[in-house]
Amino acid sequence: MKRSITIFLLLISILSFSRKDVYILVWGSSLTKTGAGHCSIAFKDSVGFHYFSHYPNSIVGTIDTFLLNFNSLQSFDKEILGIQRSNPNLILKFEVSNKEFIKMKLFAKRSVKRSWTLFVFNCADFVKGIFRNSDYDTGLAFGISTPVELVKDIKDHNVNHFLKGNITTVKGFVYPFLLNEPRAVPFTLRKWIGF
Repeated sequence: MKRSITIFLLLISILSFSRKDVYILVWGSSLTKTGAGHCSIAFKDSVGFHYFSHYPNSIVGTIDTFLLNFNSLQSFDKEILGIQRSNPNLILKFEVSNKEFIKMKLFAKRSVKRSWTLFVFNCADFVKGIFRNSDYDTGLAFGISTPVELVKDIKDHNVNHFLKGNITTVKGFVYPFLLNEPRAVPFTLRKWIGF
């Protein structure tokens, strides 16, 4: 009996202190068909990746799907949906607690149903909202949130998490991405207006 209780308590402690992985996928302005950039989020569990992406309805709308492996995750928007010019050029991995993982995923499931709007609820706002259910700080947006601003806010507000290895870069590099990436709003206006 004591042994059963000990094993049970050990399992509870392992489960409550284990960490889960959450990924942010980022496409720079020049890599997207719209020129605005894009970001999405994925939750990794034992089955694979639960992938959420928030596009305008005129493009594809919201995505809430399961993908089996990392290659499928990074190529989904380009190869399967055909809505991006390339795979994401930056992928960040975040370690979160089980409790954060559940809260973030629940928030994603609920908020992915909201309509996309440029000024109030675009892809960057969607990801920022999910991360408000964690210990990570994704900053505040004034005006239009963009994927580049999201990455900049993550870099600026989470230095200790980077140093501790709680945030790691899986693909690309944060500093070169920020240095080489044009600002989405002026880049998009120039593309569509032609100046």
